[in-house]
Amino acid sequence: MFKFLFSFCLCALLSVQSITENAFKNSIKNPREYSCEGSVRAGVLPHHLTAAQIISGFFELIKSGGEKYDTVIIVAPNHKGDLADIVVTEDGWNFGGNGKVSCDTELIKALLDKKGRGLDVIENRSRVETDHSASVLIPYVNYYLPNAEVATILVSRTMTLQETLNFSKTLNALLKNSEKNVLLLCSIDFSHYLQPREAMENNETVIEAMENSDYEKIHEFSNNYADSPAALIVFLEFLNENGLKAEILDNTDASEFIPGVQETTSYIVIGGVDGVCGT
Repeated sequence: MFKFLFSFCLCALLSVQSITENAFKNSIKNPREYSCEGSVRAGVLPHHLTAAQIISGFFELIKSGGEKYDTVIIVAPNHKGDLADIVVTEDGWNFGGNGKVSCDTELIKALLDKKGRGLDVIENRSRVETDHSASVLIPYVNYYLPNAEVATILVSRTMTLQETLNFSKTLNALLKNSEKNVLLLCSIDFSHYLQPREAMENNETVIEAMENSDYEKIHEFSNNYADSPAALIVFLEFLNENGLKAEILDNTDASEFIPGVQETTSYIVIGGVDGVCGT
C-alpha cells in the first residue's frame, strides 16, 4: 500500500488506501491504447483494479489531448448506500510521500450549501476515504493531471430517479456559473458476478438504454448491470447540458485479464467528447 503518515490528517488530507503502489506503477507502464479527435470533457471508467490498465489508458488519452483542467469531478458509488444520497469531503488526498491532490473546496461547499434545499448531502471524510470507488482514481489524477484539483462525490443507489435528476441539474448549474475547465469522471463497474457471456449481454442492454436516454430503465439497473445507475445518469445529463457525444471506447470484462474466471465484472469505457474517439 502507499505509505501514509498520520500527521497528514492534521492537514486535512485523506489517505489513498485502495490501490498498491505496484499495481499503480504497473498500470501506467502498460496502459490500454485509446484514440480521440476532439476534447474529452467527461468519461465513464472502472474502479476495479483488475482493469487498472484501462484506467491508465483512459488517463493517457486525456493527457494526450493537452487539455488543462482546473478540476476533476469524480462521481462514484457509495457502496454501503447509507448516510445520505450524496456524500462529499472538503479534504484533499495524500499518497506516496509527495503525491498530494487538493480539493476544489469551492465546488464542495456550494454543494453542501444545498443541503435541505433540494439535496440530501453531507460531508463524511471517512466514507469517502474508505470507499475504493473514487479513491482508486486519485493516483491517476495526480500523475496525469498534477495541476488539477479534485471534487470527490459519492452517490447512493437509494436515490430516486427524480433525486438523481435534481442532483444532476444542481451540479450542472454550479458548473455553468463557474469559469473553471472541468473534467467529469463517473467511476462505474458494470455487471457483477455473472459469467462472461451474460455480462457482455448485459453490457449491450446498458448501451442500448444509454443510446435511448432511457433513464427509467437505467435507474432500475441492479448490480447485474451497473453498480451506480445514478452516476451513469449524471454522466448522460452532463453530456446533454454541454452538447457532447458519448463514444464507447471499450466494452469488455475481467475474463480478458483473468482467463478462465467464472464470475466476472464488466467494464464499459465511455468518453464524453466533442469529436470522435476509438480504440
